[in-house]
Amino acid sequence: MRIKTWLKWLGGMLLIAVITVVIAFEVSPKPGTKLIQFAFNREVPIRDAGHFAQAKETVNVVKNERYDSKYAQNTFDIYYPKNLKKHDQVPVIFWLHGGGYLAGDKSLVNEFAHYVATKEHIAVISANYELAPELQYPGQVQQLEDVYRYVTENAKKYPYIDFTKVAFGGDSAGAQIAGQFVLIQTNPAYAKQMNMPATVPMDRLKAFISYSGPVDLQQLKTLPATNLFMKFFARTVAWDLIGDKEWKQHPAVDEASIAQHVTADFPPTYITDGNTFSFPEQGKALERALKAKHVPVEGLFFDKDHGDIYHEYQFSYHLKEAQQALDETLLFLRDYMK
Repeated sequence: MRIKTWLKWLGGMLLIAVITVVIAFEVSPKPGTKLIQFAFNREVPIRDAGHFAQAKETVNVVKNERYDSKYAQNTFDIYYPKNLKKHDQVPVIFWLHGGGYLAGDKSLVNEFAHYVATKEHIAVISANYELAPELQYPGQVQQLEDVYRYVTENAKKYPYIDFTKVAFGGDSAGAQIAGQFVLIQTNPAYAKQMNMPATVPMDRLKAFISYSGPVDLQQLKTLPATNLFMKFFARTVAWDLIGDKEWKQHPAVDEASIAQHVTADFPPTYITDGNTFSFPEQGKALERALKAKHVPVEGLFFDKDHGDIYHEYQFSYHLKEAQQALDETLLFLRDYMK
C-alpha cells in the first residue's frame, strides 16, 4: 500500500515537473536560449593538426583589435601571411562566426583562417558581434558595417591589406548576417528598405561565401511537424533575435531571407551545407536564385544517401567532405579574389 502511494506521489510530481517545463518554454525563450548557448559555446578543436602546425609557421595573427561601435563585443582578429615584402598587399575576407545568433566567438574559424591566409595569401578578418537577445535584429548587420567602416577608415594600421579586393562570408548565422550586408551593397532598393547605406564600392566587392547558412529564412516557417529539433531551434532563435513570440508573422523573416532579394549585381558566391540538422534547402534556394540572375555560383551539397553530414561540417577537417569544401573554397577565392 505504501509503495502504491509513493508511486502515485512520484508520478504526480513528475507530471507537475513536466507541466512546469512546458509552461517555462512557452512563456519565455530563455530556457531554450540557455540550451542553445550551452551547445554552441565551446572551443572547436583543431581537426587537422599536421597541416595546421605547418600553417601556423606562415601566418601572422593579430588578436582582439577593437572597432568603433555602439554595440558590445566589438572586437576582431586578423590572419595574414608572414614574410610579405614592404609594400606587398593581400585581399581580405570579412568573416562572421556562427552560433545561432545567441553564441559563438571569432576564434571558431581559427583553423580555416590559417588555411586561407597561407594557401591563397588572403587575409581574414574574423569579427565578433553582440549576440541576441541583448542585441536584436538588425543590429548584427549594422555591426558588420561598423567593422568594415573602421578597418577601411584606419587602413594605415593595416598596410598589408588591399581593400580594393574584398569578400564577405560566414558560417551558420554569420553567413546570413554577412549575406544580408552584401545585399545592402548590391541592391539599392533593399538598402533603402533596410535604411542602411551601401558602404562597399561595387568594384571592390569580389565574392561571398556561405557555410551552412540559413540564407532563406522564410523556409523556417513551414518546417514539417516531424522535424521537432529544427522547429524548436527556429522558434527559440527567432523569438530571441526578433523579440516576438509570433515571429512567423514578423516582416523581418522575409526581409532577412537572402535568396529572396538577390540581384544580378550580387557577387560571385560559394555555398555549402550538410544534410542533417542544417539548412541545405535554404542554400539550394540561394543557388537557384543566383543562377536565375546569371551570377557565378558554386554549390556543394550532399544527398541523404551520402550519409549524415552535420551542420558546420565544413570545419571538421578530418572529414573528406570538409577537405573537399576547403579545396573548392580556395579555388573559388583564387578565381575571384586575385
